[in-house]
Amino acid sequence: MRLLLPRDTAAAVTVAHRTKRTGNTTSVTDQVRCANLRLMFNQYVSDSCQVIEHSQKGDKVLVPSLNDRHRGAQLRHLQEVYTEEKNEVQAALTGHHARRQALLAALRGQGLRVLTRPVISRKKLLVGHGEPSVYDTGMTLHHTLGVPYLPGSALKGLTRHWLTALAAGGEALDGFSAEALTALVTQLFGAGGDDAHAAAGLAVFFDALPLAPPTLSLSGQTPHYGPYYAETPDTPDPKRPPADWYKPVPFSYLVLKSGVKFDLHLAVRRHATWDDAQYAHAVDSLGQWVTRALDAWGIGGKTRRGFGKCRERTT
Repeated sequence: MRLLLPRDTAAAVTVAHRTKRTGNTTSVTDQVRCANLRLMFNQYVSDSCQVIEHSQKGDKVLVPSLNDRHRGAQLRHLQEVYTEEKNEVQAALTGHHARRQALLAALRGQGLRVLTRPVISRKKLLVGHGEPSVYDTGMTLHHTLGVPYLPGSALKGLTRHWLTALAAGGEALDGFSAEALTALVTQLFGAGGDDAHAAAGLAVFFDALPLAPPTLSLSGQTPHYGPYYAETPDTPDPKRPPADWYKPVPFSYLVLKSGVKFDLHLAVRRHATWDDAQYAHAVDSLGQWVTRALDAWGIGGKTRRGFGKCRERTT
């Protein structure tokens, strides 16, 4: 068996591998089984993988690729293994959340205001779909625990972008005028630029891991104009127009089903000019804004299809 894995990783997760082909169908059985989905998704590729030449910014590079038939079989296998190992994943998540609570308590002890906002996804979630992947569609998975999660950087960027759009439209929000909102966004999220104007933000957005292992499902997409983009993605070939006579090639990718519960944790340092009331108001407002941004815009990929939208939960 040939695995595109570092030697130690292969030794740690490899078991018997058998691919059985019947006619035009392929079933994958007795493959690698590992509770860490990230290791399975990003590091493990079976010997059904092919190495192809790919053009990247003018350079030719070799990348692993699965054909459509093997891709679907491999994703179903990952889905099956992850479902079977949920007890082990839950134990890892329980330990993580206990450590997170200890960290938040320590921050409170240092005088920071810490806020928790419980949310639940009301649509499918697909975070990190643009990351490089042999499956063509990636997924953001925790580096250590291997579970899908919402990166703090993504939550921070979403909230800032949503607030900036409101302020740019001249809208007042929760007692803040557009001008005051713009100033508060700079204080909370920081400012780039040269050394004279650069400033660190006061708000810290923590990664949000699910409270329980989320349920994976397969979603699909059917690109109709593959040849138009295949050869030269940056400059499509005019001899291959985006026409309807090409053969659509459907492919599958993993998503999270709706109903995933997260606790969003935020910590905010006090600005030198804030009194206690202003400090509390800024923190409480930020907590409301991140949940409203998630509900209005969603997070991750395919938000135009409704993916990634979350609402605040009561339990």
